[in-house]
Order: sequence, then C-alpha cells, then structure tokens
Amino acid sequence: MKLKKGVKLAGVKPETILAMNVVDSVYKDYNDELTVTCITDSHKSGLHPKGWAFDCRIWAFSGKRLDALCKSIVKALTDEFDVVLEPTRDQPHIHIEFDPKNT
Repeated sequence: MKLKKGVKLAGVKPETILAMNVVDSVYKDYNDELTVTCITDSHKSGLHPKGWAFDCRIWAFSGKRLDALCKSIVKALTDEFDVVLEPTRDQPHIHIEFDPKNT
C-alpha cells in the first residue's frame, strides 16, 4: 500500500486502517498496489475529516475490471462499509467509508 504525497493521517480511525489493509489485499489479487489518495485531508464535510473514510486510486482499472474490483472490495469488507465509485472528471476514484447502519 502506498499513500499519495500529502495524505493526512491525523485522526484516522482503526476501522479505516483495517479497511485499507483489506482493500490492499484485494488490489494485490488484481496484480496492482493500492494507492490511498485521501483520508482526513481536503474535505470540509462528510466522513473524511472525522477519519472514517478514504479514497483509492483506480488509474489501472476501467470497464469490467473496475466493476469487478469494486464488487471484490464490497465482498471483502463488512456491510458496515459503503463502497462508492466516484466518477469525477478530474480524479475518478473509489470512496470507502465506515458507516454502520443502526438496526
């Protein structure tokens, strides 16, 4: 696993760290290395500044391979995590957040 230069770790939660390790193993299954591009930095709202979310680089993925990667991440994590493909024009990425639902 690599961290993009400038990624902030202050305040990251243990659940987030665990998820990053799980996602790293999924990337390895696809013969790629996870690069975390954002944790508690560059967001003023949402779960990033609270340490509950991180973003994953997807440069090496597209089409069916990207869909398969997302499905594999969802399968590897518990249902307490949301996995969202963010198709932003400048920096498409996978956003993962710890967001347990109360039942």
